[in-house]
Amino acid sequence: TTEHITNALQDDRTYLYVAKADQQIVAYCLVYKFPSIYSTHNMAYLYDIEVLKEFRQKGIGKELILKIKEQLTKDNVNELWLGTATDNLSGQALFSKTGAEKSSETFNDYTYEL
Repeated sequence: TTEHITNALQDDRTYLYVAKADQQIVAYCLVYKFPSIYSTHNMAYLYDIEVLKEFRQKGIGKELILKIKEQLTKDNVNELWLGTATDNLSGQALFSKTGAEKSSETFNDYTYEL
């Protein structure tokens, strides 16, 4: 809902960047910042990035990530973490191109319904 989005955007831990073409949102990147217990810096989690299919392979996702990284650095964040599906090869290529290092760990997703 609009109210939910408004509340999320009013939280200074939420970063939502969008890309527009002809006044239409064609991509977005959503990141959450949180304190680290390991250092005096903050960490951030890239929760979601999406580019409309017809706008992919045009550098939009790359630009969103670079802008997010720039802002997070200014905001005392020293690590941006994300996860992606093992078969998301285009996403993995994007993350590598923008400086992310792939860990050697394999994770499984678990969800608690609360």
